[in-house]
Amino acid sequence: MEPDRWEQIERLYHAALEREPEARESFLDEACAGDEDMRREVAGLIACDVSGDSFIQRREAADEATLETRICGASDDKIQAARRKAPLG
Repeated sequence: MEPDRWEQIERLYHAALEREPEARESFLDEACAGDEDMRREVAGLIACDVSGDSFIQRREAADEATLETRICGASDDKIQAARRKAPLG
């Protein structure tokens, strides 16, 4: 996906989350203006937004864990155990 497209999807995602759940559908209809692929992407991100952590935050955390694994050569289990002892940042 092109970086500009991802930025646009991310902006719409955050703007949609600022609205009440019942207002999001109509917001997406208007904001995506017939771009069904974009609407589907944003709606999919919103659907993944459970437990209060945004998809974007979870994605960043997953990227961070992957980077830690590459740098340290540690398994995900070891990284998760270390995080439980002393959370990063």
